[in-house]
Amino acid sequence: MSAGINGTRRGGQVSRRYDFVWLEQLIAANLHMLFPDLKVIESHPFRVTRDADMVIQELEADDLLETMEESVRRRRFGSVVRVAVNDEMPQHIQKILLGNLHLDQEDLYPLHGAMGFSALMDLYNIDRYDLKYAPFLPAVPKPLNQRHKENIFS
Repeated sequence: MSAGINGTRRGGQVSRRYDFVWLEQLIAANLHMLFPDLKVIESHPFRVTRDADMVIQELEADDLLETMEESVRRRRFGSVVRVAVNDEMPQHIQKILLGNLHLDQEDLYPLHGAMGFSALMDLYNIDRYDLKYAPFLPAVPKPLNQRHKENIFS
């Protein structure tokens, strides 16, 4: 049994239907829940890329896993190196965003469409062979398929 979207239960055979939604669309559709005391007038997705410099000293290498975990925690506070925005974001919103992040116009990367196309690689793990490869239909080549011709081995 698995829970359906509306809380109902679904039993028996599992459906092979998949529905997908971009995370930025999900967030935009629920901004009123994230900011209940504010009136949401408009929203524009953006993606911040931070400096991920990780320096591991030889002495710290005793517990590499712990050192890596700490580096990942610190990365959230690394300096911003670029901002990807939807190409439909108005100029005045871009200026506000760049000002708040202390960046220049050269650090802004307008993108057409969704922000995270690299996430599409996760779709490959879905068990849908029919979406990955065109069906192979074996066929005999025409020169070999003519029955009334002479024997090809003679």
